[in-house]
Amino acid sequence: MTGKIIRSSSTIISVLPKVISPPGLYSIDFTTAAIEDPLSAGGVWSNNTMGVGGNVAPQNMLNMRVSLASDNKTRIAQHAFNAVVGYDDSFAFVPGISNGNIRVTAMMYRDPNYRPNDNHEVEIILGCASTKGGNHRWIECLWNSLGGVDIVSLDGQPSDFTSIGASTGMISNGPRDGDIWVAELNRSTQTVNWKVNGVVACTYSGSFISNLGSGAGIAAFRRPGDTNSAGMGFRSFKCEAF
Repeated sequence: MTGKIIRSSSTIISVLPKVISPPGLYSIDFTTAAIEDPLSAGGVWSNNTMGVGGNVAPQNMLNMRVSLASDNKTRIAQHAFNAVVGYDDSFAFVPGISNGNIRVTAMMYRDPNYRPNDNHEVEIILGCASTKGGNHRWIECLWNSLGGVDIVSLDGQPSDFTSIGASTGMISNGPRDGDIWVAELNRSTQTVNWKVNGVVACTYSGSFISNLGSGAGIAAFRRPGDTNSAGMGFRSFKCEAF
């Protein structure tokens, strides 16, 4: 799918999470967090398949990291340094948020001069679950540097994804510095909605929401033609049950 605006993510999950207090709520300001690769924050974040242990990304997957943005002073959560060749997204997630409704709120970073030569997208992942073999099941909300938006179902191996989102056509640009991105998984109504600065960008309603997991996190994807992982990422992240 090289060259297409919409693409997808892959694998993650599981190790028992550290206790999150209060239950169902976790937040982090990456601009003041420790620089580290992979993102761990003391073991709160994970990016391994069930039964593996440690922050070792499964199969061909990569790790999200905390590193300096392209301004060389702002710390952000961003894609791995490595270029990508397949569906080897970088990812990290907080397990055990809720088996009910989950909301993620993220503040975005983007260098105002960043104009990638190839696809670079950021992703919020909801309802994460996986198995020892690396199969995964979750919802991905994606937003790329050119303004492409989607909601994608992930179910199986890294390339097993399906576009299921309905764009509202209200977001025409990619992430801008300081944008507030909110994505909600509502199991009560079998819907996913995500919005930017209060404006709904993409929605989904359907049965795929059944049997999703309890985690939530972030991911990123960039094609080899874009060599700047630090041009776009996450300033902060909060996930909560609602």
